[in-house]
Amino acid sequence: MATGGDGSENAPARSPVVSYGIADDAKRLVEFAIGEAITFKQVVSTSADAVLFSARSGLSQILSSSTETFHEAEIASPLV
Repeated sequence: MATGGDGSENAPARSPVVSYGIADDAKRLVEFAIGEAITFKQVVSTSADAVLFSARSGLSQILSSSTETFHEAEIASPLV
């Protein structure tokens, strides 16, 4: 008759179904993919920042030119 403690806890540990080579390759591929995703995110973020900076700069120049032109027009044409 079996007593407590004669069960699976005394059995040797089973090796995983997947061989270690495939598991290591999969781990490296996942780590590589994560690294590439992080790099892609950084590139997209930097590009978006550059586009926004250019747009703001262009809009600022347009606003500045428009304001100057408006003030010149005010001075050139006295109130009627």
